[in-house]
Amino acid sequence: MMVDEPSLGLAPLVIDQVYESLRQLNASGLTLLVVERSTARILDLASRVYVPRNGHNALEGSASELADGHALEEAYFGYGDRQTAHA
Repeated sequence: MMVDEPSLGLAPLVIDQVYESLRQLNASGLTLLVVERSTARILDLASRVYVPRNGHNALEGSASELADGHALEEAYFGYGDRQTAHA
């Protein structure tokens, strides 16, 4: 299932409910593709993260590799020139 910006414009309580539903769907075996700006929320949900920028992947890696958020923010906001989280 593909979901685009599930937290955009929603109250925090509703966002929590949406993400809990996404977790349950994923746990039941459904593959999710989620486009999201909230790096903290997506790192909590995702198994893999991709940050596209200017027609290429600025960053990709497992959520555990990117858990500190620094590389993800650099790639998302365009800081630095790191291409991937793994060799």
